[in-house]
Amino acid sequence: MGKVDESMIEPEKLFEAGKHANNEKPRFIVSKATANFIDCLYEMDKLYSLTYDALEEMYGEDTADELIKGDFWGKYNAVQSVINTFIIDSISYNIGKTRNATEI
Repeated sequence: MGKVDESMIEPEKLFEAGKHANNEKPRFIVSKATANFIDCLYEMDKLYSLTYDALEEMYGEDTADELIKGDFWGKYNAVQSVINTFIIDSISYNIGKTRNATEI
């Protein structure tokens, strides 16, 4: 894990994460870094949907499915996996450094 700015674990630096499209109340409070990584996953979901919708518009559902299953899906999953690792690293770091174990 790379060097992390310790200021990110100060309580005043915590951010809400876990927001959903319907703007329901966040489910947990996390550091800015963790929140940013979680936001990356939400943006990846949008990217997937936009890509699929564009392919479906151009080629139809069956061809869009085949194109997504091809090169796109493997690379999409690879990036998502790396971001998931960053989230786990950030949470682990914050659990080890914070004074209050509820702040991740």
